[in-house]
Amino acid sequence: MIDSTVIEVRSGNGGHGMVSFIREALLPRGGPGGGDGGQGGDIVLVADSSINTLTKFHWQPHFIAKNGSNGQGHHKNGANGEPVEVSVPVGTEIWVWEDSKDKELMGELIHEGDQIIVAQGGRGGRGNAHFVSATHQEPLLAEAGEDGEVRRIRLNLKLLADIGLIGMPNAGKSSILTAISAARPKIADYPFTTIEPVLGVVDYSHKSFVVVDIPGLIKGAHQGVGLGDEFLKHIQRTRVLVHVVDGSEDNIIERIISINNEISRFDAELAKKPQILV
Repeated sequence: MIDSTVIEVRSGNGGHGMVSFIREALLPRGGPGGGDGGQGGDIVLVADSSINTLTKFHWQPHFIAKNGSNGQGHHKNGANGEPVEVSVPVGTEIWVWEDSKDKELMGELIHEGDQIIVAQGGRGGRGNAHFVSATHQEPLLAEAGEDGEVRRIRLNLKLLADIGLIGMPNAGKSSILTAISAARPKIADYPFTTIEPVLGVVDYSHKSFVVVDIPGLIKGAHQGVGLGDEFLKHIQRTRVLVHVVDGSEDNIIERIISINNEISRFDAELAKKPQILV
């Protein structure tokens, strides 16, 4: 599952204002009539619950909105550039990406339909009709449209779930998820069977909740060992953690402490979430 990717977005330029004068049979000196340029199109990210991965951005990393049209004569304004709406999974963070690192968090989309403008379209330039004054009745001045924005942004997906299953490799987390939901993660008698987070929906007494099973954690997970930091982020938005332990293993207490230490060193707030030991 691709849960982090960098894309480039380019909003549309604003259209140029027009220098024009109204010249008609009954209005030989009708004055300036240059229209305004249209607004450049925005790039807008929209949260879509039907998507659960960022895979499509691996194949389409560039998004460009249309420019606004130039103003015309007879006070006709140029058309605005159409915005480009880009669907992303619910739970996506948006970061400004500069010098190969995150610079600033622009926002996060955590509800269906949430939107954020990541590149604002350029403002259209004003036509010469705006520049009439007592001393300039026929101005030859109009504004150029503003350039749109060009940005590189990183999309970082954190899955939304109510309960997170944590534990050592091969502790039985996937078996629990299979038993309580319709999810069918791979189950086998060897470590690291689960290699990416798996979501399952549990229906209970006319209600439902979402459970996420992340791959087993090992020592150094908070530093990226075994890609642990990539998996731990997917339980940051859960409400409860279910800590699964294999009772047949030796040193059970040490194993529990080891996992909790990794969680605490990754995110101190995550370590404060309620835990159920299974």
